[in-house]
Parts: sequence; C-alpha cells; structure tokens
Amino acid sequence: MKAILIDAVEKTVREVEYDGKLHTLYGYLRCNLVDVVSLPHLDTGKGDSLNDLFVDDEGLLTATDDDSPFIVFRNNWTFAGSGLIVGQCDEDGNTTETTLTADFVRQHVVFASLGQLRQIGAEPRPQTTFVWLE
Repeated sequence: MKAILIDAVEKTVREVEYDGKLHTLYGYLRCNLVDVVSLPHLDTGKGDSLNDLFVDDEGLLTATDDDSPFIVFRNNWTFAGSGLIVGQCDEDGNTTETTLTADFVRQHVVFASLGQLRQIGAEPRPQTTFVWLE
C-alpha cells in the first residue's frame, strides 16, 4: 500500500510501499517501538483527512544531542525522528493506504535539529498523562 515516509535523517518526504508489517515500520522509522498519531489537520480540502502518522514512541527519550533530527508540522506539532503516514485503519483494524501525496506533505513539514529547537525555545519534552478510570 502507498505510504509517505518523512525521513528526518535524510530530510526527505517520499512515497514508499508499506506492507503493513511491524518490522517494516521499524526499518522505515529506525526504531524499536512505535506510536500512532491521528492527523486531522492535514486535509487537502477533499475530505481526505483520515490519515495517521506512525512515529518512534521513544523518540523524545533518545533525542539527547543537538544533532538529533525532528520533523515539525506547520501547526507546530513536533516529533522526534522520522514518521510514516498511512490511512486510518479499516473496520477490521487493518492499516489502509494514505490519501495524501508526498508533494502535499512537503508543504506542511519542516526539518529541524534538537539544537535548532532549543535555540528558539521550542524544545519538546517527554510527558505522560494519567487518566483515572472509574
């Protein structure tokens, strides 16, 4: 299926083939643990905002030196390391193909290092939120 790789190390955005397998995702993102973030703000105006972004779940914990790469969306969402955009899951829980194009994503992403983010006072910090369930 078509996916879009935002490669923070190479500073590129390109379409890739994703087979839906976890080990393939680890290879694209250069990590061992992933998390997924919904991207409702990336809408081309065609009602196609149903896309998700896989990211390195430990990215903020491992980004310790000034050269650590980050991707920053134009709405100020910041992620450590690379990301892979796919479509949201179908009714059976399977990942689907992204509805976005690499050209569209390029217009909404910039690359920065941890050092650059520190210089402008925008260093992201790991955080955890706990919610009490009754």
